[in-house]
This record gives sequence, C-alpha cells and structure tokens, in this order.
Amino acid sequence: MAALTAFCDETGTHGCAPLTCVGGYVFDEDGQKAFTEKWAEVMEPLRRRGIRYFHAAPCNAGDEPFSNLNFAERQALFGDLISLVRDTAKFGMAAGIEDHIFKEVMERNKVQEFTGSKYTACALRSLSSLQQWADEQGFDGKILYRFESGNEHQGEADCMMRCIADSPDLSKRFRYEGHSFEPKYSLLPLQAADLWVWLWQRAFSDENWSAYLRSLLRKPGHIPHYVHHMTDLSLNMLALVNMTYGVKSNREYERQNGKVRTYRF
Repeated sequence: MAALTAFCDETGTHGCAPLTCVGGYVFDEDGQKAFTEKWAEVMEPLRRRGIRYFHAAPCNAGDEPFSNLNFAERQALFGDLISLVRDTAKFGMAAGIEDHIFKEVMERNKVQEFTGSKYTACALRSLSSLQQWADEQGFDGKILYRFESGNEHQGEADCMMRCIADSPDLSKRFRYEGHSFEPKYSLLPLQAADLWVWLWQRAFSDENWSAYLRSLLRKPGHIPHYVHHMTDLSLNMLALVNMTYGVKSNREYERQNGKVRTYRF
C-alpha cells in the first residue's frame, strides 16, 4: 500500500504562549503532487513582490512581506489555499496544550524527560491522531512525517522520533516510515499546515471561528480534522507510554528527586 505523508507546522511555542499547537495535513502521493503544482502556480507571481511563501499571521495582518498586497489580494490568497487544501488533502490533525496545564503537570510529576517541551509533546501527540485515522480506515501502509524546520526544540523532537523509529511496537502503531525537518519555502504543503494551526489556535484563543475557518470546514466537501486538546491526563499518558518504550529527551530536565535542573542548549 502506498505511503502517506504528514506535513506538520507549529504555533505558540515561544515562552509563555497560552496555547502551543502542532498540526497539519496528510496527503497521499497524488494529492501532494496536485497541491504542490497548483500552489506553486499561485505563489510564483508573488515572488516579484517579495513573497517567498505563505505565512498566515503576517498575511492576515498585512505585515511584511505581505504589505505589498491589498486586503482583497490577501483575502483571495487565503481563499485559494483553503480551496486547494479541501481538494487535495486527506485529513487534518492538530494537538495543542495550554501553558498552565503543561507547567502544572511538570511541577507535580516531573515527567518532562519523557514528554519533552510543549512543542515536542504536541508533535508526539499528533502521531496518535494519525494512528486513530489509520485504525478507523484500516490503513496498513506507511506514513512519512515531515515537520517545519527551525524550532528551538527540533533536536529534541528528532531524538524522540528516532526512539519511536527504533521501537518495533511504536513504529508499527504510528505506521512510521521516516521523518524530517524542512523549511516552508522548499516544501509547499507545510504552508497548508501553517494555515491550519494558525486558524485552530486563533479559534481557541478568541473563542470565535473566523470566516476562513468556517470556509475550511464547511459542508459538503469538507475533509475530516482530528483535534486533541491535551489535558493533564493525556500528557501523563504520553509520558507513561514513552517511559515504557524508552522514548526519552536528549535534554536534561528536573526530575522527581530534584537533582537535575532544566537547561537549554
């Protein structure tokens, strides 16, 4: 059976952002090819106006480099991307956690060695959404995981993904084929992931669905979206599973005995 590819982006990973989210879209080979070709056609004329790739937040606000586009042009860009995602992606997924929940669990249980940062925890939890879809659909093929590069916790996430790859049970559960970290400008479906996680975080933070999100999810013709809002229970379960299978961060975090403090490198 042909492999699928999951393209994942992140938002809200800085400091004390109220919500951290990792998510994106899954494409089959034909869908990925169609998306890449058609979105490249949309973006090509914008290169002359200083725009290398789509980024939802500055495009919506009219900030650089999208300040060269008027409101109608920026609105049309959102519309084109939403329409293309609906036509080519198989499904979307997202995992998010609130900052205060993460901090409370880490303070109480000291399990960050097995969850990693908020970004890493969300990235690993998003794999369970793909597992859920695969189980429901009876999909026995492989999934290639491709994340946007550049996050400060990329090295940690890469390390823990490699631990999953080394586990026969987990690699089978998540249909693991491989993973990589690549920039938005070179891997166009990551721009669809950027759109989705930005919309989902805004909907959570503002408690209000934007016109863009309603358009993305409208029926008929919508694609399924799996969303998991992580709780203290699901975060602890992630830590327990990773502890069982030896999936550990390559960073040192404070543990129950208090002898090792958190540091960054």
